[in-house]
Amino acid sequence: VTIPADITLNETKKYDGAGKLTAITYENDLLITAEAVRLAESKKIEVTMESDFNLDTAASSEYKLPYTVKVDDSTEDLINGGTVALFGTNTAEQTSILHFSANNPVYAGDYSDNVTFTIKLV
Repeated sequence: VTIPADITLNETKKYDGAGKLTAITYENDLLITAEAVRLAESKKIEVTMESDFNLDTAASSEYKLPYTVKVDDSTEDLINGGTVALFGTNTAEQTSILHFSANNPVYAGDYSDNVTFTIKLV
């Protein structure tokens, strides 16, 4: 199982039909992969993610920028401890895409957060 060590959210501008800027968000995808997985029958590899879903800066401990994570094509936001990937026995590469998104922050700065991924056999 491969999980990238970090992700950078990129500015995304959204416009209405008249070309007027309607929103600025920061978004990007993180790809989790597994390949050549061979497990006992009926076993799967489950990957979960723990986070408070808030970005902050070293300069400010008061202002937090909330963000969301959606897994693959889900319309539901991931919750703390939620499953982000479930891989079964398969010789081909398997993937799970996590889409990170945050609104435009009120204050300038470099925002970051630490998340914890847990990999277990279920």
